[in-house]
Amino acid sequence: KTERMSTKRVMFISLSALIDRDSWKTVPQDILDDSIFFLGCKRAWLWPSSEEDIEDRDAQPTNYASTPPDLLTIILEKEKKGLLYFLKPEDFLKVSDWLTTINDKEGKKFKPLILDDNWWKDCYDSIMGLTGVSPSFIIKNYKQGGHDYSPIRELLYQSNPSTLFPVLQWSKSTLIEMSRY
Repeated sequence: KTERMSTKRVMFISLSALIDRDSWKTVPQDILDDSIFFLGCKRAWLWPSSEEDIEDRDAQPTNYASTPPDLLTIILEKEKKGLLYFLKPEDFLKVSDWLTTINDKEGKKFKPLILDDNWWKDCYDSIMGLTGVSPSFIIKNYKQGGHDYSPIRELLYQSNPSTLFPVLQWSKSTLIEMSRY
């Protein structure tokens, strides 16, 4: 099992990247089963209940209507287990609260997100970070409710560096990258 190779839980942060070239099918099953989904979209874009939902979904750059049924089933399973968060509407305090309800691989709850501007300005070292993104970009992203990938990955990683590994999509090098951080 590949999941034993790391003490970190994988968090997928992009449905677009998972859909792209069916990359979700390349994720080892044990990693996929244990993973967390934090998606920058609305639930209604996957399961629209009105014409307005359909129009909103179809106005997005990602073709959410083409999400494979097998992936939709996985997303529903994640939702039932509390391992899924849709960032629309944008509220990082709620994201932080949600994250603290989930156990890491050792059975301990994840720590809340670091939403303290001073921590990012004074303590964060972008050179040693996961993505190297600037503190001001991270702060701007969480204050505006953005889902820009690099600041999201850095925010999630810095908040739980030894237990959580946020990724866009799986690749052969992901386990190697996880072991370096």
